Amino acid sequence: MNHQAKNNQQFDVIGVGACGVDLNIEVPMLPKANDKVTANKISISSGGVTANNIVQCAKLGLHSAWTGSLGNDDYREKILEEFEENEITSFPISSPLPTQQFYIFTSRVETAMVGLPGATRELNASQVEKILSPIISQTRHLHTEVAVIPLVAALTSALVARKNNVKVLLDIDGDPNYLIEKEQIGNDKEFEELLKNTDVVKLSRSSASGLLKESINEENIQKLLEFGPQLVVVTLAEKGCLLASQKEVVHAKGFSIIPVDTTGASDAFMGGLSYGVLQNWGLKEIGQFANACGAFKTTKIGTRSSGTIKEIQEFIAAH
Repeated sequence: MNHQAKNNQQFDVIGVGACGVDLNIEVPMLPKANDKVTANKISISSGGVTANNIVQCAKLGLHSAWTGSLGNDDYREKILEEFEENEITSFPISSPLPTQQFYIFTSRVETAMVGLPGATRELNASQVEKILSPIISQTRHLHTEVAVIPLVAALTSALVARKNNVKVLLDIDGDPNYLIEKEQIGNDKEFEELLKNTDVVKLSRSSASGLLKESINEENIQKLLEFGPQLVVVTLAEKGCLLASQKEVVHAKGFSIIPVDTTGASDAFMGGLSYGVLQNWGLKEIGQFANACGAFKTTKIGTRSSGTIKEIQEFIAAH
């Protein structure tokens, strides 16, 4: 089912966030401190939290766009070509810094990442207000992140969206406390304001636990709604996900499969979540579909090996 943007809204989904290249390094085992291992294979692919979930949105048939900061280098051209291949409209902002690069070390289902944010960290509030505002106003869903881009850029994007009745979906990809204190992507006040201006937030179990300072279960997940969102979704890996609104808490079960590559599964999940929300499905159906998008991705190697709507529907029917 292809979902078309309505009326004067040019896009179903626009992502403001990280995009770059992933250098995927397959190793027999992840090295410990002071150890050395040799790689089985090295490959390069496009990546980035927000860009990945926008790719999933596009594969599901949503009219999708991405914007953010890229360097003026060879990686930029590769990234823009891939967006075009996936029928994604891109609005890159040029930076003198190199395009974001992440080194992803994978041993079976264990993964370690080391990243050079580069241009991604250059995105700022002024660029959002002066350049991106007209673009954000033309969509139904805004995707942004608590991951690599500065919080002030995500917050400004969310505020622009709110002024134009655009629904804000936030992907918290990592422990927000670590990202603020160690990665210095912003401050607590910016993070709190971003949550207040978010409609749907997706977190991992560890991220959600970090916010509440306690474990996450069906009894306390609704406490996360007090931060501002109307819908909170917590991923539980192979156990599925929890979805909470003011009216109900739902557990959507996961899929019993043997994963090949879990990198990017959370991003595919986010794309499926956005699709389900756009269809106005119930919480359980949204959760099951998003779980299927994440699970399908784990059956293939590569952060953007997400499924088309037909592939996801067939995957659900087979499981």
